[in-house]
Amino acid sequence: IVGRMNKATRRRVEVATSLAGAVVCAVYAWSTTFSVIEFYTRGLMIVRQWEIPQYLPHVAIPIGATFLTIEFLRRATRFASPNAAPPTSPLVG
Repeated sequence: IVGRMNKATRRRVEVATSLAGAVVCAVYAWSTTFSVIEFYTRGLMIVRQWEIPQYLPHVAIPIGATFLTIEFLRRATRFASPNAAPPTSPLVG
């Protein structure tokens, strides 16, 4: 489908999907941040062979989602620029 679109339409689709991805990742980062804060304040532990504070392995999730949000916004900005190269995809020939 994307391969049959003209460059202007493809650019608009890339901007729209990048903004949608940024919104989803931002909401995910925001909500998981509260989970990490709750794990930290409650002092929850993962008890296996070692006792590990539960927030430690979970702290990577909001950090990663924040970086993804930034990257989606950079991508949307890049495709929205009139001087940008046309979007390319390995799936489009």
